[in-house]
Amino acid sequence: MTAMKPPMPPRETPLNLQLLLAPPGQLSGDGQLRELMLERRRHLNSASGDLWVLPRGREGQEAIAIADPAVAIWLQLRFGGVLQPARIDRAWLDRMALELPAAAGAPALGVDPPA
Repeated sequence: MTAMKPPMPPRETPLNLQLLLAPPGQLSGDGQLRELMLERRRHLNSASGDLWVLPRGREGQEAIAIADPAVAIWLQLRFGGVLQPARIDRAWLDRMALELPAAAGAPALGVDPPA
């Protein structure tokens, strides 16, 4: 009698996503992306809000993985950048891409002395 092997855990099917790619600071520089992501997470009652900020790539580009194509187009119109399709495992996204972008720094305020 041969011993049965335990069943392999099911391999996750990659999600069909849109990546929004932009130069450093274009997406997250003013803090609005962070606020948008926090609001989506609250609204959808989700850890990700179906938006993931990917680790910086070779060229230092910012990248957001977006589950909903309509949201991807809206974000591209709002922030600029380039959309491209991607297939990524949700487990990897939830492990590597749940951090929010940095908060915006305080604006530099000053008063010029009268001339």
